[in-house]
Amino acid sequence: MPDTRDGKVYYSFEEIGRLTCKIVDEIARQHVSIDVIVAISTGGWIPGLLLKKILSTKERPIPGYSIGIANYDEQNNMLPYPVLYQPLPSSVQFQNKSVLLIDEVADSGKTFVKAREHVMSFTPRGLYTAVLHHKELSMFAANFIGEHVGEKWIVYPWEEFTPQKPVP
Repeated sequence: MPDTRDGKVYYSFEEIGRLTCKIVDEIARQHVSIDVIVAISTGGWIPGLLLKKILSTKERPIPGYSIGIANYDEQNNMLPYPVLYQPLPSSVQFQNKSVLLIDEVADSGKTFVKAREHVMSFTPRGLYTAVLHHKELSMFAANFIGEHVGEKWIVYPWEEFTPQKPVP
């Protein structure tokens, strides 16, 4: 169970792994084949990497891409609309590919709407979406959801990670 304090919910890496495996199980149960993973930065990077490692095989490695969309400012205030600041490279070829778009949380859902619109401009054969946490007021429901949660602020383990500086 995640740790709840200060009105926030804190998840461990172990809990993130469990939710990622739940998404993988659902992808398999629905017989979906994924060709490409696109992570929404920065929150989607870790779950995107985990999904890439689990879904890839030696014979069929899955390429991964990242797009950057800002939905909050530096003080964690929601912007009026999401801003695409890191698009996919124009050379990307998604035709005849099944793409999985991943992020850590569908809060308002606006980021997913913007990301989906951008990925669809590359005309993939299919586009699936996945999220570790779906908040109850989100306007976007992903195809694959780790778990449904309320509206509390979620703190992910990579947000609290503070590396020790090496001694010179």
